[in-house]
Amino acid sequence: MKILIKKFYLKFFPKKLFYINDQESLKNVFIELEKSKLIAIDTEFDWRNTYFPILSVMQIATEGKIFIIDFLEKLNLEPLKNIMLSKKNKGHISCCKK
Repeated sequence: MKILIKKFYLKFFPKKLFYINDQESLKNVFIELEKSKLIAIDTEFDWRNTYFPILSVMQIATEGKIFIIDFLEKLNLEPLKNIMLSKKNKGHISCCKK
C-alpha cells in the first residue's frame, strides 16, 4: 500500500503551479486536461452566507501541473464536464462533501 501511495504522490508532485481567474486562462487549462491521462480534482465551496453552496475554488492536478481555479470569478465550467465524461482519460479522483 505504501508503494502505491508513493507512486501516486510522485505522479502528481507539482512541477508547475498556476492560479486561474479568467476565462482565457481556463480555456488553456481545458486544453491541458484533454492531453492528460490522469486527473485529480478537489473543490472548495463557500457556505457562509448562503443556503446553497457556491463553488469558490477548484484544484486540478495532472501529471506535472497543478491548477488553482478561482470560481468566484463566475467562470464557465461546461468544457470541464465534457472532459470528465470523456472515456479518453484513464481515471478521475475527486473529493466528496465533508
